[in-house]
Amino acid sequence: METCCGQAFGAAQYSLLGLVLQCAQALCLLIAAPAAAAWAAGAMGPLLLWLGQPPETAAAAGRLLQLTWPVLPLLAISETTGQYLLAQGVAAPASVTGLLQLAAAAPAFWLLVQWLGWLRGVAAAQVALQLLAATFVTSWRVIRDRRVSRSDPDRATWHGFTLESLKGLPSYTRFAVPAACMVCLEW
Repeated sequence: METCCGQAFGAAQYSLLGLVLQCAQALCLLIAAPAAAAWAAGAMGPLLLWLGQPPETAAAAGRLLQLTWPVLPLLAISETTGQYLLAQGVAAPASVTGLLQLAAAAPAFWLLVQWLGWLRGVAAAQVALQLLAATFVTSWRVIRDRRVSRSDPDRATWHGFTLESLKGLPSYTRFAVPAACMVCLEW
């Protein structure tokens, strides 16, 4: 997404940025849906056990993933929106979101662990912090895009949701999947 948005912005084809964002979010949500379903169904504990993890570790990790599955779609939205803004040279949302999450983390974890217990509290805090990030960065994008649309319509990057963005999904996927594999292999 960084490459596509950066090239579109550099070439002054601003309307393409909104299309790339929609395409990227559609692809990320399509990929996140089966993973989130597997997490929610409790399939990760047995998978981790099969991969050789100790039974107690596999059970605990599987239960935590079962409780935190809402993080995946929220992460897909917040990360793609952040990249969309960064491609336009707007770095403040990512910085402010990180600071908000940092400031909220300790109180959220403490409060939710006290209220819900260890495992459910940790899971609830993870979901709450990711919801905070997704809401903040998406709100920033909406406000910024509306402001740009009014002040300089030629530089507007967002023209609303459209099915036109899905037309580029196959070609975008050909770029995105190898890039995602490359990032995963770096880790």
